Amino acid sequence: MVKKELHSLKWSAIYQVLTSGISYITLIILARHYGPKHYGILIFGFTLLEFLKIISDPGISIYNISIFSRVKNKSNYIVQSFYAKLILSLFGFLLFSIGIILYPTVYEIKVILFVFALSVFPVIFDSRWIFQGDLKMNYSFFSRAVFRIIFLLFVILAYFLKLDYFFIPYLLFLASIIGFLTSFPLVHRHYGNLKIRIKELKYFKETLIKIIPIGINQILLPANNILTILILGYLLKSNDVGQFGAAYKYSLFLSGLLSIVLNSLLPIISRFDSNRLMFYKYSRFYWNILLLFIFSIIAPLMIYTDFIFKFLYGKEYIFSINLAKILTFSAILYAYIHFIGYQLISKRKQKYYTSVLSLGFIVNVFFLLILIPRYGIYGAGYSILISAITSSLLMLYYENKFLVNRISDKINALVIICFSLIATNIVYIYYKSILGFILSIFITELFNVIYLMLIPQLRYTMQNDKSIEYI
Repeated sequence: MVKKELHSLKWSAIYQVLTSGISYITLIILARHYGPKHYGILIFGFTLLEFLKIISDPGISIYNISIFSRVKNKSNYIVQSFYAKLILSLFGFLLFSIGIILYPTVYEIKVILFVFALSVFPVIFDSRWIFQGDLKMNYSFFSRAVFRIIFLLFVILAYFLKLDYFFIPYLLFLASIIGFLTSFPLVHRHYGNLKIRIKELKYFKETLIKIIPIGINQILLPANNILTILILGYLLKSNDVGQFGAAYKYSLFLSGLLSIVLNSLLPIISRFDSNRLMFYKYSRFYWNILLLFIFSIIAPLMIYTDFIFKFLYGKEYIFSINLAKILTFSAILYAYIHFIGYQLISKRKQKYYTSVLSLGFIVNVFFLLILIPRYGIYGAGYSILISAITSSLLMLYYENKFLVNRISDKINALVIICFSLIATNIVYIYYKSILGFILSIFITELFNVIYLMLIPQLRYTMQNDKSIEYI
């Protein structure tokens, strides 16, 4: 069973790379084509949609992933999950509609935001959790991948047809309907007919109670960035939101790499009650490899930010290059927070992870209201950085308190980071171009492979590892 779970990492990682890559390309095309002003409106709409998605699924999918393989009547369970998400989506959409009516902006913007909000309903039928929970990873990425591919094609079409920016939310809604509904034939094939009928709300109430701890984390994870963009949209002009959105999406490249690790290992973490020693043997080895590869790309991303950012977004976004550096460094700190947080979850100490995220959210809100009026979008960047530093210090305390500190892991990570910094700086002196960026990544990754093959500490030895709890 453990080998099957670990084999699923391949498909989960493929899904993460595919969907993240498509998303980045799509947003870059939108940013370059429509400019900071209209891109800011689109980013504001995308952010509101993400907020609605959290309301419609505050941890239901993650909870379902952890128990779905043990459910007897899977067909009925799938229908009940759809009902639960539908009820929450309607509730969130109702609140959103009231907010849009009261929001002080022009009628055109209200219509655009309203159409963005409609895209939350097709997401209800996202089947990823079904196949992920049943460890059928080769199907789990289907619906979202199809949706993002279709939306990318629509954006490319809008680019060549020179469509105005207000067509984008309509194209997003259409792509959502087509993409997420394409998974129904797969669901029908594996789980039979889904009997759509009105059920009692017993499942809905029980599920909400069970997902409260998970739901809090699900809300807090993206809360800082969502709240920041919403406050910027309210206090500043759409051009400022567009500049911040470009820098923010650039910084997500690093945290996107980490999400590949965390989301790939999530189904395995949720089955921590299986063969625990064998689980730890394999999962820890993969975890080390993936984490060290992330460490190696930190230096190239930071050192080549000026060139990469200008290359991706164009001259119109030069103003936010330094902001991209601030947010990228903050993303590195949050990557550490989430990495340790998932280890705390695997040890059933989720409340400490929640406390770290809560502290970061409170600190960010406090400094956002102080710094944005004075420093604009850079004030938002400083606020996120302060929040990340504060949260990292608390997470460092929890790591030392609850997790076994493996000195070899820290030494290995430090060696990778130091080598990456030295190699990248040397390459940057001679090649300040895309060639230098690619070359620096190649050198550090090659060093990684050699280092991982030669360092025996990364090869799991059960006798010397005291971090395992023998049951």
